[in-house]
Amino acid sequence: MLRSGGCQAGSMSGFVRSPLGVALLLIGGVAAQDADFVSLRENKLQAAFLANGDWATDFDDARDRARRSGKVIFAYFTRSFAVCPACLRLESGALSTPEFRSFAGDVVPFCHVTSHVEDEPHGDLHDTLGGEGWPYLAFLDPDGSLLAKIAAPYTVSRFASSLAAVAVLRQQSPAAKAGDAVAALRVLEAELRLDSLSAAEAAARLASLRGALARDQLAGVEVDVEFLELLEGMPSRRRDGVLRKVGPRLAAIHAAGQVPTTRTREFWDLLVAWAGLAQDRRLLLAAAKAWRPMLDAASARDRRILERLDRVIAGG
Repeated sequence: MLRSGGCQAGSMSGFVRSPLGVALLLIGGVAAQDADFVSLRENKLQAAFLANGDWATDFDDARDRARRSGKVIFAYFTRSFAVCPACLRLESGALSTPEFRSFAGDVVPFCHVTSHVEDEPHGDLHDTLGGEGWPYLAFLDPDGSLLAKIAAPYTVSRFASSLAAVAVLRQQSPAAKAGDAVAALRVLEAELRLDSLSAAEAAARLASLRGALARDQLAGVEVDVEFLELLEGMPSRRRDGVLRKVGPRLAAIHAAGQVPTTRTREFWDLLVAWAGLAQDRRLLLAAAKAWRPMLDAASARDRRILERLDRVIAGG
């Protein structure tokens, strides 16, 4: 919101109504607002999490480091012009852990702050690279181009598994584009681990490989595609009736020794819920033990889930 610079009405009212007065007040208001934005940006750049790892806060610096090291850029987009509660939770949680500091050594960690400061270099980078809200996390190549978005949940284990998938993409994509079916399968598997495909997109890619590869080579991807289709067919609010519909199929997938590599946490979440509803104690215990290592104790939500799972495991 523009400010008047503290000018009072009364003796200056005639000046305020003149075109020159209005113009000067608008200029003053914009300047005051921009000064506020600068202050908010500088405060953000002093945040404690930025001491946890060798963060770059300048895009050109991040790209230079990535080119020299050969590492990819781990880009975290936040904002300073308005409070972002989800960003603050991430910054005080996963980004402040010793595990993240260790992970940061394998990448070039880069923090971009959308500030609304006038003429700030790369001020629109969040939008340019596909950001739709905050926080937004992505891997960039050394030139700063988007390699992959990082899907929630934002945990260090998620960052590490996404980095491994990005490494596969970078290694296998040239051969896949040249027509190598095995490389194309590896790229599809990596994109599924990154949660970057819809069920329809994944199914179409799978169909294109069926004539070129043996069925057993595609078994894992077929499970992933089926699970995505189950998820996309579920309503946003989970009900017992929904679980009764999908639960038996999830249990059958588990019984066959198969686990989706895409949205794996959701698989275990649904399987735990189904096992509880079906009163299948053995399945409940197995699913709880499998899900537990994927949860992040730095997350308040995950801590609540961990407490529930620990009660299940303790009960045997």
